[in-house]
Amino acid sequence: MSLFATDSSLIEPVVASWTDQPSEQPADALAALLPQLVADALQRGHVRSAAMTFEQAASLLPFDHPAMQHARRLLDQCASADAAVQQRQIAGELVVIPSLTEYAPGAPRFQFGVTEAELGHPTVLAFLRAEQDTGAQAELRNFLEQALLGDDNYIDLDPGAGAGVLSACTMSSGRMVAVTADPVLQQLIARNAQQFGRDEGVTPSDQQVPLVQIVSDIAEATDLITPARTIVHLGSLPASSVVSAGSGWRDHAIAFAWDAADASVAFYVQQELEQLGASSFVMVEEDGEMTLSPFPIGCGATTAFALTERFIDTLSGA
Repeated sequence: MSLFATDSSLIEPVVASWTDQPSEQPADALAALLPQLVADALQRGHVRSAAMTFEQAASLLPFDHPAMQHARRLLDQCASADAAVQQRQIAGELVVIPSLTEYAPGAPRFQFGVTEAELGHPTVLAFLRAEQDTGAQAELRNFLEQALLGDDNYIDLDPGAGAGVLSACTMSSGRMVAVTADPVLQQLIARNAQQFGRDEGVTPSDQQVPLVQIVSDIAEATDLITPARTIVHLGSLPASSVVSAGSGWRDHAIAFAWDAADASVAFYVQQELEQLGASSFVMVEEDGEMTLSPFPIGCGATTAFALTERFIDTLSGA
């Protein structure tokens, strides 16, 4: 089975988004939308749809236009990542991608293995492409490296292919929970989590609890919360789900990570999290080190972090 063949059933027209713009300036409207249209299509695994969008845009924009160059780079990055995956298929191997994050140079934090059948899943394709570029969920994983301690819990309400929860497994012996109702992703995360062992000193007291617990809905995850510090990845859940997920956790030391690329959605989610007593931040680099800075809407960050007062107290040593 070819990696590229898996995409043929996923073609979805996306170019219509700019046809509703004022007709007197179609090129300007397209330039503002094109990179995001291509990025959104690639994120969903719709490679041919993204390519068709680019080709149709060429009738309105010159190839040297910044929007066209940006879109072209996105397509080239995707093609490069797909070629690496396809080469492994040709060799008859299980596709295994080393984590972009490392313990030390040459020592990846985990290996991500995917079967040929799983390559047809858009979420899996998106992970493989991102991991061979800048890293899947890179801002989330940078935050985990800074904030997740040895016995903290990690609960992922929007795990995707598991980049966040697999990273967390390398940093903490606490409770790890992934919430997904997708049977393909459930199997994928469970299998990849098996690569992690527990040293004798950090073996859970309940031997029947797997390293990563996979549940189907948020209510089940809420029941698994413990008094230990916890980082919760909300991902792209709607604001109503954010409140539902966190409403029972106000008195715990909780840090929420959430998608912030869409400024209009980010503002609403930030307001909801403030109701839970959480202040919002982004990761910034200062003097070669990553640190937290207050979150300004529209700052360009793709992930924001909302920390309760009790969680902030643990960071300051209070």
